[in-house]
Amino acid sequence: MGARHDEVSQEGENYEARLIRCDRSGSPGRVLSRRGERRRHRDDPARRPAANVTLSNLSGVSCASATKCTAVGNSYQSGMSRPLAEHWNGTTWAIQTVPVPAGSTGSTLNGVSCTLANACTAVGYYYASGAALTLAQTWNGTIWTVQPTANPAGSPVSVLTGVWCTAATACTAAGTYESGPSTYLTLAEAWNGSTWPIQATANPSATGSYLQGVSCLSATACTAVGQYQDSSGTFLTLAEMWNGTSWTLQTTPNTGRR
Repeated sequence: MGARHDEVSQEGENYEARLIRCDRSGSPGRVLSRRGERRRHRDDPARRPAANVTLSNLSGVSCASATKCTAVGNSYQSGMSRPLAEHWNGTTWAIQTVPVPAGSTGSTLNGVSCTLANACTAVGYYYASGAALTLAQTWNGTIWTVQPTANPAGSPVSVLTGVWCTAATACTAAGTYESGPSTYLTLAEAWNGSTWPIQATANPSATGSYLQGVSCLSATACTAVGQYQDSSGTFLTLAEMWNGTSWTLQTTPNTGRR
């Protein structure tokens, strides 16, 4: 929930290149190029801030009321990216304590959804054992707690970028994962109050399909959006709908195309 603001090149880089600006230790260098191709920028000093530099970013927000909002993102401190959450009480924004996933060498939160002021779910990703893994955390009004999330088997990059909750025990998260070298497919997971099972999603492209945001009217009625890359290398709009059983592609228009 809430708008994202990321730099976009004139050539139209995909959202995954814009979101994963972290190396394996969490520094904000790119993992992916404009077309989803993995690059060796992780050890490029020019793309990494000095260890004593602190960077902070908020990338998602959700409000339960005009005086109850929660925003999430990440902060770069002491050589590592850490999840960040802040709460608005109608007067001021206050930083909340957010746990770092066990074994993490860098983590960030991309999106958040709150059904009540004391019931929020945030999603993102973290690095551990050389892979980018999905991340979800819940806020119960007192503390943030890491939830166990699923990751596609064998994928070195699995990221959740958006989430929508219709209840504290009913959330849908969307994102992308690397299914093979330079091959990215859509990813959706649903929180049922105890686990985040992966849902089978539709992909218009076998090489690059990405979900960035999701909205749900109920646990059985969701729409997720993003983009995909066609065979000519052009990035096009993507939307798919969840009916409680399956995700189905929807036809979307594109500027300059009929």
